[in-house]
Amino acid sequence: MIKHNKLLIIGIIISLFLSSCTQEEVQTTIENLPTLRLESKDFLRGTSTLQLSIEKEDDIEVTEVIFTANGQSLNVDTKQENGQWLFTFDSKQLEEGYHNFTFEALLSSEKELPQSSVKESFEIEVDNYLPTYLVGSGVIESFNYQDYFYSVKNTEITLMFLDKNQNPISDAFYLNDFSGEIKVLIPEDNRDQYFYQCRALSRTDTKTFNTNEESVAYVSYIEISSSNTEINDFYSQQKPKPQRKEITIGFPSNIESSLVINHRSAIFFYKRNEENDMIYLTFDLDTRETYESRDHYFFLATHKELDKSIFIMTEIMNDGDTISFNKDDINTQPKDVIVKSNFLEFNHTHYFFFQHAIVDGKSYYFDIPIYTEKKVDNKFIYRYTTSYFNATPSQIEYSVQQHNYNIGKGEISRRTSIIADVANSFNDTYPIEYLLYENNNSINSIFPTDAVEYEYSQINLKYESESIAERYVLSFRKDTIDFDFSKTDSLIVNAHNGKFKEIYEAPVNSTTFTIGNLGNTLKDSSFYISKTVYKNSISTPIRAYSDDEIRRKQELEQIHYLKGLKLYQD
Repeated sequence: MIKHNKLLIIGIIISLFLSSCTQEEVQTTIENLPTLRLESKDFLRGTSTLQLSIEKEDDIEVTEVIFTANGQSLNVDTKQENGQWLFTFDSKQLEEGYHNFTFEALLSSEKELPQSSVKESFEIEVDNYLPTYLVGSGVIESFNYQDYFYSVKNTEITLMFLDKNQNPISDAFYLNDFSGEIKVLIPEDNRDQYFYQCRALSRTDTKTFNTNEESVAYVSYIEISSSNTEINDFYSQQKPKPQRKEITIGFPSNIESSLVINHRSAIFFYKRNEENDMIYLTFDLDTRETYESRDHYFFLATHKELDKSIFIMTEIMNDGDTISFNKDDINTQPKDVIVKSNFLEFNHTHYFFFQHAIVDGKSYYFDIPIYTEKKVDNKFIYRYTTSYFNATPSQIEYSVQQHNYNIGKGEISRRTSIIADVANSFNDTYPIEYLLYENNNSINSIFPTDAVEYEYSQINLKYESESIAERYVLSFRKDTIDFDFSKTDSLIVNAHNGKFKEIYEAPVNSTTFTIGNLGNTLKDSSFYISKTVYKNSISTPIRAYSDDEIRRKQELEQIHYLKGLKLYQD
C-alpha cells in the first residue's frame, strides 16, 4: 500500500514538472508583432524625409529597415532619432505622380518569432514639376488665319508660370522662337500645389464689318494643378487648316416661294442655280472634326402652307454630295415643335433652345431654329423639327438655357437644363446675389454647390489706336480668387517688343466677376453668374462697329436670306 502511494506521489510530481515545462515553452513565443506607422505626407517635393515609427514589445529588436519605392532601392540616408527611423532622399529620383513606398523591418529576439520581418506599404504623391508643355517649331504661325468673317495675323505668344501669390517661378518662354519641352521645377520651399500659367498673346485682328486693323493683347492666368501629370500638347503641332467641301441642296422651283429657309454653314452666302425646274443651293463648308458644340452645320426649310419643315444635316454630307427633296417629302415629316421666347430687351428673361441629336454615337447641337415670324406679341416664334431627312438619330433632346439680364447693372445669370420635350419644365436661374465680389480684385460666392469655377477679368481700351487688352484669371479651386494684376503687369509689359506697354497704359474700361461651370455651357445644370463693373463713363468699345453691332448686322443679313431677298447666283 505504501509502495503504491509512493508511486502515485512520484507520478504527480512528474506531471507537474511536465506541465511547468509546457507553460514555459508558450511564454517564449512572441505573438504580437511590431506595427509600422508613417508620418502623414500630402506629397513629396525636393529633398524629403519620411519618418517611420515602430510600435513593438520591449523584447523585440529592429535590426534594420529596408526602404524601397515601387520595389526599387533609392539613394537614401537612413538614421534613427528619438526612437524614429528617418529616411531622407531626393524625391526627383522618382517620376511625377503616386508611388508605393515600402518599409520592411527586420526583427530579432531571444524569444521565438512567428516571422523574421514585418512590412507595410504607403502610397504618396511625388510633386516636383508643373505639368509638361510640348512646343513644336513654327506652331504659333499656324494660329494666324483668314476666313470669310475674320482674319488674324502677327500672333505672338509668351508663356511663364507664377505661384499663387503671383510671383514668377519660371523664365518667360517666347513660343515663336522656342521648340521643345517646357518642364518647370517647383521651388522646394513652395508647399502649394496650385499655380498660374500666364499666357501673353498679341495679334492683329480684322473683322468683316470693320476694315480697320485692331491691335489685341490678351493675358490669361489659368490656374493649374501640379498634381496633373498629363502632358500639354496644345502647342506641339501646327493647327491644321480646315479642308473645304461643297454640298448642294435641291428642291422644285415651284415651291420656292412657299419655303422659309434657314441654314448654318461656313458663310452666309451660297450659290444658287436653277436647272430643269429645280433650284440648287450650293454651300461652302469646312470639314472639321465633329465635336460637342452648338454650331453644327444644317439646312432647314419650312413650308408655310403645310406648316411643316424638312431638316438636313449638312454636317455629315461629303464633298460633292447633293440631296434633293420635294413637297411630298416635307408633307411626310412630323409637325414642328413650336417654342415662344421673349424678344431681346434691356432687362428681361430670355430662353435659348439648342436641339441635341445623337447620330451614330456622335453628338450634334443646332442653335438656330427656323422662325416664320420675327416677333409676335413681343415673343420670337421658333420651330424645331423632330425628324432628320438624311439621318436617323438614336436620341433627340433639348438643351434649354434660361438667361436673366439686367443690362443696366451689368448682371446676367444663366442656367442650362436638358429636357426631352420643349414643353417640359426646366430649372430657373440662380439669383445674382450668389456672386460676391469686391472692386479690389477679390471674388467669392455663397453658392450651394462645390461645382463652381471662378473668373475675374479686366478690360483696358485705347480707342485712338484701335487697341484692346484683356486680362483674366480662371480658378478651379472652388474658393476665393484674390488676384492683383498690378503685380503681374511688370512681368510682361515689355513682351513682344513692348506691344503690351502701350495698351496697359490705357484706362481700365471694366472688370467682370464670373462664377459657374464655365467650360460646359450645354451640359445639364451648367450655369454662370456674371457681374460687370464699368470703371469710367465709356461702357462699350468705340470702334467702327462694336461686337453687338456686328452681330446685329449678321442677324439682319440672315433674315434677308430667310425671306429670299438675298440669293447670290454665279
